[in-house]
Amino acid sequence: IAVASYQNPPAFAPSMHGHFFVPYPPDGASEDEIAKRLESNSYPGIPTTAVHEAYPGHHWHLSMAKLNPSELRQSLGTSYFSEGWALYAERMMREQGFFSDLRHEMYQHEATIFRAARIVVDTSLHMGEMTWDELSEHGREFYRRRGRR
Repeated sequence: IAVASYQNPPAFAPSMHGHFFVPYPPDGASEDEIAKRLESNSYPGIPTTAVHEAYPGHHWHLSMAKLNPSELRQSLGTSYFSEGWALYAERMMREQGFFSDLRHEMYQHEATIFRAARIVVDTSLHMGEMTWDELSEHGREFYRRRGRR
């Protein structure tokens, strides 16, 4: 489950309202399930997540796309550009001193590393260069290394 996600405004409706989702464990989840879920939704991650999903990340980018005079450009996009923009937004905000606490900055660095690993995995999986078993092993190894810090 993602830490957060963003649903952009409808392409051909006048509304500029998007939706920023932060999933929480379902009712009836065990204490362990709740603790595991909240592990990745931590206070140090709030600034990075907000920048990535809202301003100047996905919400700003996709709302501005709606202003393009071309209906094609209003409605079509690529996740590579969209994610690239959100990563650029995170880095730019870090360079401008937005992440004022070292924990916020460290979370942003870790999020960048995680997304870089996802690019390799997503592309390899979809090109048939990685099996689901290899994907699982890659993920386990990534989190094993992450836990050693």
